[in-house]
Amino acid sequence: ALDGQARKFLLDTGCAKTTLVSDDITTQFVTVGQRHSSGSFGRAEYDLVRIASLSLGSIRNEDMVVSRAKVGGTDRSLLGMDFLQGSS
Repeated sequence: ALDGQARKFLLDTGCAKTTLVSDDITTQFVTVGQRHSSGSFGRAEYDLVRIASLSLGSIRNEDMVVSRAKVGGTDRSLLGMDFLQGSS
């Protein structure tokens, strides 16, 4: 759940930072910075946004800074290693 709202995520252990799709809900989060990423498929630019909470079952993180894809940048939200490493 993202800030208490049910959402679908893909667990991606190769993804360092949790990344959200850009949609009506995520565009309301406050942008706190920018992030650039390079990989096999090219270079991408993301907004960094602060979220109150992210939970999956009993795993919960609060006050996280995550990436938000630019409009049209990705079609699914990814749970990254930052979520797993920072969980309580």
